[in-house]
Amino acid sequence: MNLKSIIAATVFSLIVISPALSQISLGVEGGANLANISQNYVDQTNEIPTIFRFTGHIGAKVVYGLKEGINIHSGLYISGKGHSTNLAAYFDDPTIDIKGYIRKKITYVEVPLNVSFNVGPVDLVAGPYIAFAAKGRNEWSYDITGAFTLSDSGSELIQFSDHKIRRNGMEEVKGLDIGLNLGVRYSIDPVVVGLTFDKGLTNLTPTDPNDPSYDPASEKVTNTGLRFSVAYIFKQF
Repeated sequence: MNLKSIIAATVFSLIVISPALSQISLGVEGGANLANISQNYVDQTNEIPTIFRFTGHIGAKVVYGLKEGINIHSGLYISGKGHSTNLAAYFDDPTIDIKGYIRKKITYVEVPLNVSFNVGPVDLVAGPYIAFAAKGRNEWSYDITGAFTLSDSGSELIQFSDHKIRRNGMEEVKGLDIGLNLGVRYSIDPVVVGLTFDKGLTNLTPTDPNDPSYDPASEKVTNTGLRFSVAYIFKQF
């Protein structure tokens, strides 16, 4: 399904269900993200050892009341994703001491469309999201001492493209991310606290027009992570 189809299906779904909506609530939401990536390479030796990157999200929240105990959650968010590199595993040398970091930082504009079901004191939440990369940067700063010494620091922009172009040597990553949310929420009106697992379904590895035989599926990379959020609902219609 292409992007236009996804948007059209989402709009159509909202139009169909809108007559059944009992109320609409507006609010703001923000919190912390533990962002990482999942890798599935044919040659697993090329996979990068990663750890969670601590970042965050913030945005406007919309809750559509469908029926008692069932709501639709959407909104517009700025959300940080990416990952940090596990330097000890990356260099894999017990004779050296490593201090510092290597990080991939990507900021997305994200729209979720989740359904919540009330189960006792909590709500179970599940549904898709669509996100568009707004900016990205690779950053690194580390010092290695021991059997050898090495220090390096710097940063480079990430370019978002469906194809590997390597303009000025910069890395390309697909800019569209579609995935699923699965979480739990607890409400203390007008505050809603949530914990959500995000699983990207889009392979972020672009094609290579200079190598028609290259298959991006051989180096599959998807976003994954956890987010802790606090929302404040301030308006109901």
